[in-house]
Amino acid sequence: MASAVAGLFGSELRFSANGTMKKTLPAAEAVPVFQKWSERFDSAAASANDVELLRIGREMFDWLAEMGLLDALRERTGDRELVLAVDRQGDPLAETALFDAPWELLATDAGHLAENGMQLFVTSRRVAQDGPPREPAFCDLRLMFMAASPDGVVELDYEEEEAAILDATKSGERVQLLVEETGALDFLANRLASEEGPFEVLHLSCHGGIDPERGPVLMLETAAGEPTLVRPPDLFRALPSGNQPLLVALSACRTAEVRLHGRGNRDASIHTAKDGELKRDARTGPVTDSVKFMASFARQLTTQVANVLAWDGSVHDHDATSFAKEFYKLLGRGETVPRAAAMARSELLKHLRQGAQDSTKGKHWHLARVYVGPGGGGRICDSKTETWHKPLPPDSDQIWLDKENRKVRVAARPAFVGRRRVIQSVLRAFRDGKGLGRAVLVLGSGGLGKSSLAARVAGRATTLRTVVIVDTYDALSVFETVLKMVDPVTRSDASWDDWREKIREEEGKLAFALEELLVGPLEDAPILLIVDDLERILKLPVADQAQRVVSGDNHRKALGSILTAFATPGISSRLLLTSRYDFQLLDEKGADLAAGLTRVSLGPMRERERTKQLRRALAVAGVDMAKGDELQLLGRAVGAANGNPGLQAALTKFVLQGDHEDAETALGHIERYRQTEVLPHWIQTLVDQGAEDDGDQAIVAYYMQLAFDRYWSARPSNGAQPSGT
Repeated sequence: MASAVAGLFGSELRFSANGTMKKTLPAAEAVPVFQKWSERFDSAAASANDVELLRIGREMFDWLAEMGLLDALRERTGDRELVLAVDRQGDPLAETALFDAPWELLATDAGHLAENGMQLFVTSRRVAQDGPPREPAFCDLRLMFMAASPDGVVELDYEEEEAAILDATKSGERVQLLVEETGALDFLANRLASEEGPFEVLHLSCHGGIDPERGPVLMLETAAGEPTLVRPPDLFRALPSGNQPLLVALSACRTAEVRLHGRGNRDASIHTAKDGELKRDARTGPVTDSVKFMASFARQLTTQVANVLAWDGSVHDHDATSFAKEFYKLLGRGETVPRAAAMARSELLKHLRQGAQDSTKGKHWHLARVYVGPGGGGRICDSKTETWHKPLPPDSDQIWLDKENRKVRVAARPAFVGRRRVIQSVLRAFRDGKGLGRAVLVLGSGGLGKSSLAARVAGRATTLRTVVIVDTYDALSVFETVLKMVDPVTRSDASWDDWREKIREEEGKLAFALEELLVGPLEDAPILLIVDDLERILKLPVADQAQRVVSGDNHRKALGSILTAFATPGISSRLLLTSRYDFQLLDEKGADLAAGLTRVSLGPMRERERTKQLRRALAVAGVDMAKGDELQLLGRAVGAANGNPGLQAALTKFVLQGDHEDAETALGHIERYRQTEVLPHWIQTLVDQGAEDDGDQAIVAYYMQLAFDRYWSARPSNGAQPSGT
C-alpha cells in the first residue's frame, strides 16, 4: 500500500510518503487554503454540483503533489492511502481545518481516486494515535444498533437502515446484529454492559446539531420518547469500561435545517434554551455553525474510542443505508475500518454513476469519514482467531412477567421487537396524565404481546417496583400482593391485620386500604401495579352497554377499588392493565370508574417487525440462514401468523426445533382456515366451550400453548410449570 501522510505537529504541517519526510509547512499558511476548500465543498455538496466537486478534488491533489506526495498518490499497484494526522499539541484551528477539508474528493484528470474500483483510495483522520491497532478478540463481531427518532422531530427512516444491516449480515455467521429499541442512552448503556456482549460495534442512527452552550450534540430519546441532547462525554460514559466497542458509527444528520434542500423535510429547527430543555422554533434559516457538528463530535469521541465513523453533513437515508450495508458486510469479512469505508464509499459512487433513474442515489458518497483514535485503524474481527462470541442468551420461555411466582411468559429481550411508540405512550401517560389518566389500559388480541409489552414498560419505569396481579383478582389477594411491597417492619404493624378483616367483611374496603398504602409506605417506594389478562374476569355487555362488564360482585369490587385508589391525586405509584377487551365498571351512582383510564391499543406487527422477529429467532436458535424446505416453511409461518408475534413465535419454533412435519400440519390447518373460515374440530371446541371468542383467537391460543408444551416437555424437570399462555 502506498501511504501519504499529512501530519499536524504543534503549529507545523509535515508531509511524508511511504515513511519518508517530504516537506514541512507552517500550519498558518495552509489553514486558509483548507478552509476555502471546505466552504466550496459545502456549497457544491448541497447543490450536488459534480463539476465543482471534481474541480476541488483536482486542486487538492495538485496541492498535495506540491507537498511531495505525488508518487504515493499516483502509485499504480495496491491501495493508495492518505492519512490526516494530528498530535496532542496540534493547534485547534489548524486541526479543524485539516480534518474538515474534503480529502475524499482527491482527483486527477481521470476522475476521483475513489472511482477506481481496482485500486482503493483509503482515507482516515487520526487523533493522537499511539502504537499499533488493537487486535480483535473474536473471529466474529457483535453489533449493537440503536436508532433515536423522538416525537415531534422529523422522523428518520431508521428501520430501513436497520433492515439493510440485517440484509447485509444475513448470509454470514460472523456478524450478529442486536437492536436496542428505546433510543435512550441509559438503556443503551445497560445493554452494552449486559451478558449479550461484548460488542465490537455501536451504531447510532439519529439527529444531531450544534448547541450554543454545549457544542456538538446527538439527539436521542428519553424513556417517554421525547428529545434529549447527548454530548460526547455523555456517550463515552455509556460505553462499558474496559470493554468498549472498537467502532462507534454515528449515522446522524443535523436537525437544524428548516428549508427543503433535497435532504428530507426539515419543517422546524431544534435549539436549546439556557436550561437545556429542547424548544420548537419556526425560524426559516439554519442554526449557526451546524454544518460540521458531526466532525466535531467524532473528533472529541476519538480521543477515547479506537474508531469512529461519521457523516460530514446531512445525508440521504438511502445513501446512509447503502453505505452501512456494504460497510458491515466488509467488516465481517475482516477488512480494516478505513478500508471497509473506502470500499463502501466506492460502491456509493458507483450508484451515482449508474443512477439514470434516480440521480440522488449515491450523491453523498464523499461524506462518510473515518476517525482513528488510540488502538484504532485495524480489523474489528479476525477469522484467524479461533474465539467466538458466546451464544446469545436463549429466547427462554422461563422469562416471566411475574418473576417471583414464575407466572405469565413474556418474550425475552432478543425476541421482542418494535412497539417503541406504544411503550413510550404508556410512559408519557404515567408521567403527564392526571388522576386516573396516569393509569393505562393496554388493549389487543391474544398473542399480540400485551404482557410482553407490560414487561418492557416495567423494565423502563426504573423508579417503580413491579407488582403483578394475575389469575386471582379478588380483593383480599390484591391486598396481600400489594402489601408484600412494604418493608417487613412496617408490614408487621397490627393495623394491616385490621384492614384484612375489613376487606373480608366488605371487599369494597380494599379501596381505602390501597389508598392508605399508596399515600403512606409506598409513597417513597412507589410501585407499578400490573393487572394482567383482565379479560378473564370480563363478560359480554348487558342491556345497551357498549363495552364488556366485569363478572362477579367480588371482581367488580376488587377492580373498582383498584381504580378508585389509583385515582388518588398526587400518588407516585402507577397502574397498568392489559386486556383483550375494553370494559365499563359502573359504581352505585352509574358513573364509569374506568372512564378515566388512558387507553393504548396494540395491533399486528408491521412487515419489517415480522422480519426482525424471524431474524432474531434464527439468531437465538443458532441458525445462520435457513435454506430449502426450512426457509419455505419459515416464510409460510410468517404469512400464517399475519403479524401476531405470539403465533409467529410458536410456528417458527416448530420449524427451528426440527418438527417440520408438525409445522407442515399446523400451517396447513391455519391456511385452510384463512381460506374457508372452517376450524379443525379440536380448535372449534375451544370456541364452542367459550374458552375463546372467535376462530382467530382459538388458532392463536391453541398453537401458542402447543408450542410451549412441546418445549417444556423436552426440558429437564426444573420446577413448577407456569400459568398463562
